[in-house]
Amino acid sequence: MLYTNNEIDRAYYFTILRTPWGKQVEDGLLSKSMGRIDDRTGMLEKLLKKSTQNNIRFVFYGGENSSIRNAMMLLNRDFDSCEWHEHLKENEIICDDNTVYIVSADVDDGRGLEKLAEAGLENGENYFITQRFLYYTEGGFGL
Repeated sequence: MLYTNNEIDRAYYFTILRTPWGKQVEDGLLSKSMGRIDDRTGMLEKLLKKSTQNNIRFVFYGGENSSIRNAMMLLNRDFDSCEWHEHLKENEIICDDNTVYIVSADVDDGRGLEKLAEAGLENGENYFITQRFLYYTEGGFGL
């Protein structure tokens, strides 16, 4: 995929397009990139809807990393005033309509997303994965 607009990535992209399989690669790159943009936009729309509801409590779940900090800034939350957990046990997960988890994909040694799902939470409804709605420069997945 084309991750950045830097000189090396652009050179790689335009070089691969000149190969015999360039058309197939271009179609795949564009398709994947558009898919990620659609996914990111969808997650941001859902998150915006949640953030404008009254009495929503955001819980930031993940270590103090760039994706968690950038998610806090995106939601206009100050780090010192936020509720955040580096680790959560299954019995600490709150399942209600007023609690939304903002979670880093690699939290709890990669088991955090599984813990949230096992607790009955739904991705894009009760929890949002930072890497799905942030750009790669903010700690998200690349385009």
